[in-house]
Amino acid sequence: MKMIRTRLSSEGRTDVLERVMAYRGGYSPQDRRKIEREAFSGNLLGIVATTALELGIDIGVLDAVLMLGFPKGDLASFRQQAGRAGRRSRDSLVVLVADNSPVDRYYIKSPESLFENPTADLLIDLDSKVVLEAHLHCAAHEMPLSSDDEKYFGPLFKEVCHAGLVKDAEGWWHPHPRYLPYPAKHVAIRGIEEDRYAVVDVTKIGQAGGEPRVLEEVEDSRAIFETYEGAVFLHQGQTFLASVVKEVRHDVRMAKVVRTDVSWVTRPRDFTDIDAKRTYRIREIKDSSQRAFYGRVDVKTTVFGYFKVRGSVILDAVDLDTPPFERETTGAWVDIPKGIVQLMRTKGLNPAEGNAKFRRRNT
Repeated sequence: MKMIRTRLSSEGRTDVLERVMAYRGGYSPQDRRKIEREAFSGNLLGIVATTALELGIDIGVLDAVLMLGFPKGDLASFRQQAGRAGRRSRDSLVVLVADNSPVDRYYIKSPESLFENPTADLLIDLDSKVVLEAHLHCAAHEMPLSSDDEKYFGPLFKEVCHAGLVKDAEGWWHPHPRYLPYPAKHVAIRGIEEDRYAVVDVTKIGQAGGEPRVLEEVEDSRAIFETYEGAVFLHQGQTFLASVVKEVRHDVRMAKVVRTDVSWVTRPRDFTDIDAKRTYRIREIKDSSQRAFYGRVDVKTTVFGYFKVRGSVILDAVDLDTPPFERETTGAWVDIPKGIVQLMRTKGLNPAEGNAKFRRRNT
């Protein structure tokens, strides 16, 4: 959005600056509905959107869709996004600008696959504690649970109940108060619901009539990369500087930012460490003596600094001391043969860094 606004201003098209807007799930419901109404009425010329605009929202007729990289999901996501244009039997244009990822390169070499390949099956990780906990809160709301219900919910039942539900004096499990009065309303149907930080503009605090303003909400997994102290945060093409990294007060999680005009952006310097904890499946690799593993992994991401960047030029490198973001998930990995590790070292490469990058892409 910032690049679009800068380009329009430099070409003297300030008359259309407000007719191009950004859209993402972290915006308040009021802001999202406003953008949807503007798009449906035809007042907007363009929308810069995340996958939040992918499904279930009617924004009228679009003439074109420009995708920056193949969607991280699968063909279903690609077709949902492409289908935003050309509704009601109108002609339309869909452009996929590929990046350098293996998936993008595959579709560039085999474009017919975009139209001919079937969409992938939807798989649910029944061993996920996150999925099970949400289900147990809903089930306990309909009827309190007992230890006998383990036969229905599997071996993780007791562990998840002890960690997240409330047990009464008679031994029955009930939903945690934060899920009440209707636990189902707290369960995300589009994906795993993460804790969020409210990004709060505190620029006008201390001024006459100045009040803090919530710009949007960002997920934990995104906040670590976008709201560290000193980060330039972009909202609707405007730049804000993260002044206080994060605060948690009475369960209110916030990241404070101050409006500023700068000619550079920030890029986080981060490292992700992935440790395999439990193996669920093992498969032989064709034409190889190696095997592929699938199972439970722990992921720890740390932002240890950031670059100040203008275009492709790094202006400065800043160090940070921030707590890591940790999560438990599933992933696939291979054990690299010792001979390959030794070869990497003789070539001056760090085997641990390369292995982490490989596993991160495949998690």
